[in-house]
Amino acid sequence: MRIVMHMDKNRRHRAIIRALRSGPLVGQESLRRVLAESGIEATQATISRDMKEIGVVKTPQGYMLPDALADQHAPVVDRALELSISTFLVAADIAGTIVVVKTEPGHAQALAAALDRAGLKRVVGSIAGDDTIFLATRSAKDAAWVLKALQRLAAGQFGPGGNAPVTSEFKGGWS
Repeated sequence: MRIVMHMDKNRRHRAIIRALRSGPLVGQESLRRVLAESGIEATQATISRDMKEIGVVKTPQGYMLPDALADQHAPVVDRALELSISTFLVAADIAGTIVVVKTEPGHAQALAAALDRAGLKRVVGSIAGDDTIFLATRSAKDAAWVLKALQRLAAGQFGPGGNAPVTSEFKGGWS
């Protein structure tokens, strides 16, 4: 019996990945319908667990595979970062060399994934919980810079030079 359940789980995972490769899905109910059309019946709780195991991320466009945005062109990733920050960021503050980012409950991982995909030069790494993200930087000066950049993105403003969007400067260009 256990082997059969495992095979069903693998089949569900493959079906979820196939569905998400065709584009983002707005909600778990739409994913449940796609699975049902493939002959796979699953509860919302099962789908939610499967999505977590696969690493599906929730973005403003809908549920996506983590590599879906990274595979697209940079301007789309930049726009996705801007949308994620304007949608999910509630507050941010500095604690030494760490930028502490607050989101509404359940949204920290989606925003952290968008920040990770952006390849922030001044961020060494990130950790996301349910509603909090820690962005580790190399120095207090870098932390202050990242906080200011996040605030500008949240406000829809442009980068420090005033000419380019903040996101274009995030990627390997800001030192």
